[in-house]
Amino acid sequence: AGRRAADVLAFERLAGIDASRDIILQQLRSEAFRPGYVLCLCRRHRAVVLTLRGTCHPLDFLTDLAAEPAPFEALGQFGHAHRGMLEGALRLSSELREPVRAALASQPGFGLVLTGHSLGGGLASLLALLWGPRIDAGAVAGADVRRVRCFAYGPAATLTLPLAQAAKGFVTSVVNANDWIPRLSLASVTNLRSALLALHSEDGLADRIIRRFGDEATGTFAGARLGGASAPPFVGWGEEDVRWAHNILQWLRGTDAYANTGGGRAEYVEELLPAGRILWAPPEGMLPAVDTPGTGSWAAPGAAPGDVSPSAAGATPSPSALVIPGGGIVG
Repeated sequence: AGRRAADVLAFERLAGIDASRDIILQQLRSEAFRPGYVLCLCRRHRAVVLTLRGTCHPLDFLTDLAAEPAPFEALGQFGHAHRGMLEGALRLSSELREPVRAALASQPGFGLVLTGHSLGGGLASLLALLWGPRIDAGAVAGADVRRVRCFAYGPAATLTLPLAQAAKGFVTSVVNANDWIPRLSLASVTNLRSALLALHSEDGLADRIIRRFGDEATGTFAGARLGGASAPPFVGWGEEDVRWAHNILQWLRGTDAYANTGGGRAEYVEELLPAGRILWAPPEGMLPAVDTPGTGSWAAPGAAPGDVSPSAAGATPSPSALVIPGGGIVG
């Protein structure tokens, strides 16, 4: 009871709400495929807010580890989603849809905000796709429709590209620097393994990469030479370097050595991504890269739309980055 009271007090202070009147529903104990959550009112911003906790309990890890892709269709797009998170989102949808609608009905003019961090961010994104950009607050369909928005912080990689793009109008994912959680999926690990096996099998290729980017005397790469040991990767690369590295990766994916565990020739596995529009907070020393919605380009603030040169953006994105049209940059 003491821990629960402390959690509620911390939430009250950080969220700037009055817990006694603004918390509608809370479940702080994790269960399989359902992390802790709080449903509350934010009167300042006229919103009903559902906030979902990230991984903090062994049962949350079970959700994380159910990482195989599952078929998923939403907003007219078909693709795949992280299975554990999809099961969690379906459970939360069944458990919370009516309480959310009731809360909205009791607060005229309020919208719905879904938010979460890490695992909670992935679940919030999936809930947003399940419920759509609008939700009925009244008993009669279409009579009282409210806006739905989702803000996911450091969200887990959740959806394949078409579904991630479909959410760009009402889901925003915030990715901090080199945070690996939004970039990690079962497919990304499989693809990395296959690329490393292929790299190992190609005589001399690793040496060519070291000669191009490395300093044999110091054992460092371009980014570390320019900015010290804490420099973010790829800072020292030019646009031609990024293109060369990307072409090498694409070529490796076409070789016989790009193989699966069974030894046969493997295809590139489609990776999961954070949903919606991506806001990337870069490492210290790099200018922020921001999305230009609808163009699939990125640039530093003040640069011309579509200008992707290193001079315009201040730094070059990782060659493993995916530029999502209208969505942003996802590593």
